[in-house]
Amino acid sequence: MEVYVTDCFGIPDDAIVSIRFGATRRQAPLETVGVHPLKFPVSGEAVCEPLKIDVLLPIATTRLVLHPSEDQYRIGFHSLDGSDNPMEMGLNIRGALGSGGGSDGQIRPGSAMPVKFQDAAASAKDYLEAHGLLRYVQSLLHAVIQVKPK
Repeated sequence: MEVYVTDCFGIPDDAIVSIRFGATRRQAPLETVGVHPLKFPVSGEAVCEPLKIDVLLPIATTRLVLHPSEDQYRIGFHSLDGSDNPMEMGLNIRGALGSGGGSDGQIRPGSAMPVKFQDAAASAKDYLEAHGLLRYVQSLLHAVIQVKPK
């Protein structure tokens, strides 16, 4: 089943539409649900179930760049209404980029000082791949491009 928002009145532009059908919930910004539908799996039993529709407004926002060797984060939020109420949240991420615990104190192969430039480049590449730094820096740059700080 696909649900499109055809029109709306009195709903703020930055609202988020949240629709639940059975045990499945889909959410998207209001501006996108008119163009791209919210898709739900349909079973024979669920056809007669009602939709639960919520209109949500963001009160705070932040971006978090995940690091492959980290699994716990403490993040602060920037209030969107300009209030100075501090907001924080703790997150535990499992099974995303790695198993965490990258700094287990063991020396890994290729960590010795290289003798030649080619060895240095290969050693650096191995280090970046082993610690997931390339993906981390790419995610960080992606977040900066999306935020576009002044």
